[in-house]
Amino acid sequence: MPPDTVTTPGVLRLDRAPTAVEVHHGPGCRSALLPRLPSQPGHAIVTAPDEHWAAVTEHPFPSPSAF
Repeated sequence: MPPDTVTTPGVLRLDRAPTAVEVHHGPGCRSALLPRLPSQPGHAIVTAPDEHWAAVTEHPFPSPSAF
């Protein structure tokens, strides 16, 4: 996302646990960065079109150790 996008607080579910994220709003889409994964090295980025964002944020993503 461009650095001048609007951001809002949000929540993603990682292994069913709510995880606070900063949501970047771009033209027609949103992205969130999980900069530190619980007990895992690395990070994850979640991106979806605006019309699917609600479904994405309700989806419980599996723990990275599951991959």
